[in-house]
Amino acid sequence: MRWVKIHKILAAIFVVVLAGCTCLSVTYLHSRTACKRSNIDFQRRIDALQLELTKNILRGTTKKDVERFLSDHHFSVIFNRNQAIGTMSSSGGCAPFGCGTNEILLGVTIRLDSNGSVAEVPQIQTMFTDCM
Repeated sequence: MRWVKIHKILAAIFVVVLAGCTCLSVTYLHSRTACKRSNIDFQRRIDALQLELTKNILRGTTKKDVERFLSDHHFSVIFNRNQAIGTMSSSGGCAPFGCGTNEILLGVTIRLDSNGSVAEVPQIQTMFTDCM
């Protein structure tokens, strides 16, 4: 009689543990899929911006046109002697392990020649802002 109670208790514990593991697995797989989708969407945004940069900021483009383009796309712009740097905070994708939120810093670097015109194809860099 005592063994029957123990078997029922163990069976109940097993069912609860199995249900919990199943629930956690489904939640993990769902969040992982959502994260992949978010990363794909964010990469599309970056690719679209890179394409726009490549089309609109050609070699020889003036400093004023560079500033207008970056400002129109909500970048803060800083010019130094031989480059233009545009930065913007955004969110998107899924932060890797060790990062807090999905806050990202976008940076655009544009090399300028001695006349202040674009010398090279602009490049975009991204990084999560609150990683360890």
